Amino acid sequence: MTRPIVCRFKNFKDRELVRSFARNLKDTKFGVNEQFPKEVNDRRKLLWPYYKEAKKQGQKTHFKRDKLFINGKEIGPPTDRHMETDNRQQQETEGARQKEPPRRGPQQNNDRPRGAPRRDAENIARVDRILFRTEDDIIMGIVYIPPENTRYTSENAMSEIEIEFLELQKNSNCIFLLGDFNSRTANEQDFFNISDFEEHLTEFIDVNEFNDIHVLDDLKIPRIRNSSDTVVNTYGRKLIQFCKNNNMYILNGRVGKDRVLGKPTSRSISVVDYILCTANILCKVDDFEVSDFCNLFSDIHSPLCLSLTVNGCNATQGESEVINDKNVHIGKWKHEKTIEYKKQH
Repeated sequence: MTRPIVCRFKNFKDRELVRSFARNLKDTKFGVNEQFPKEVNDRRKLLWPYYKEAKKQGQKTHFKRDKLFINGKEIGPPTDRHMETDNRQQQETEGARQKEPPRRGPQQNNDRPRGAPRRDAENIARVDRILFRTEDDIIMGIVYIPPENTRYTSENAMSEIEIEFLELQKNSNCIFLLGDFNSRTANEQDFFNISDFEEHLTEFIDVNEFNDIHVLDDLKIPRIRNSSDTVVNTYGRKLIQFCKNNNMYILNGRVGKDRVLGKPTSRSISVVDYILCTANILCKVDDFEVSDFCNLFSDIHSPLCLSLTVNGCNATQGESEVINDKNVHIGKWKHEKTIEYKKQH
């Protein structure tokens, strides 16, 4: 028995062209399949009986990574993540201690790909899912890619970021990537559409398998972004391809105060700083804005402001409670109150 051959395509259309002819290998010893992480394959195996049964009944069925959709609705048994949570809670009840992962010393970060989000505390932020009532913790990765045509330019920067992103995605599907991508994308489409595929492939491909664009439609977020920058550079094309491949959506020129503006983020000319996010967390985005330039924050870049909707929870009543008293005034600190304060605390 021969070993599997793993092939990585540089162009998405080439990959789909090969996959479209995979049916010609039916009833042979060979086959062509998309490669997934072990965790995804395990969940797909659990859902496979449901897939076969739905196919027999003539229902419209397709997989989207580790999720099964039948007639447009997601179905199937509990995910492994939920099972792991239940097991962890059971272990904690029995007094079992979780083994802490080994700490990474500074020297272990030297092999980090250039431009990729670093995994130390300074560049990766994690927000507990309880705060936002999301299925997973929210992960925010800070990205910096050196400019094109400089001694620090890396042709593989976006590919390296993609590798790091897939690692983060093993733990959460609620991910933000933000920072200076040095990518100019104009208003290029950041999701796959039926027009992206060759005409002879549309018979075999369900475009819904490759994106979550319906989430934007449900939230009344426009598919087409606005941008005051009309230039597209090499990094920009790679960023757009990254978004398409990984179901990431650009917030610039699409949501909040920047929805109809698409304001420049650098030198009042170009858009090179972005916030991207997965579709799962779009419902929590309350506002996005490119603030006015201030040399206290950067030499040439304007700050990006992101507001998220937080579901505050009252531990007693179990419902949200918002306190907004505009009449409350906090005066200056009185030094003579120092002793009194220390006694109370």
